Amino acid sequence: MEALDALVLAFQMEVNGKDFYLALSESAREPEISKLLEGLAEMEDEHTLYISGKISEIRSKYPELPEPPKITVDLYDRRYTKMNFDKGGYDEKLTAVLILRMAYYIERDFMDFYQKAANVNSGDVKKVFEDLMTWEVKHLMQIKEAMDKLIKEKGLNPDIYALEGI
Repeated sequence: MEALDALVLAFQMEVNGKDFYLALSESAREPEISKLLEGLAEMEDEHTLYISGKISEIRSKYPELPEPPKITVDLYDRRYTKMNFDKGGYDEKLTAVLILRMAYYIERDFMDFYQKAANVNSGDVKKVFEDLMTWEVKHLMQIKEAMDKLIKEKGLNPDIYALEGI
């Protein structure tokens, strides 16, 4: 069942996103950025609970479905372990810019995936993906607000550093 596969992937994306945000929050030198990332991690955790509940509902309706494959690669973790914010001469404002840009584009990718999944599904499954997409839009707005504030506070050029609109 394609819908179940998409939900399993969504679940894994959210788990990986949570872990990545927690790791990034430890690297953020600005308390506001760290708090935002910790909040995003908590929201991703809520998403995993929501998705796992929906997966359980589908599996109870269709017990003949095979177990979904386990996804063992955490691309975000692999990416994070290659990063070292203490090397490369990043100053605090550029570290914060880099972290916010990564978070924004992760959330943007999640939103795009959920939108596509909503477009090809119907009924309850469509609603699940629409809910997830709505939550990701809220995350994007939070990250964009933090970036806009950072740009203003640090005197950065918005023509270079501003995030695109949703």
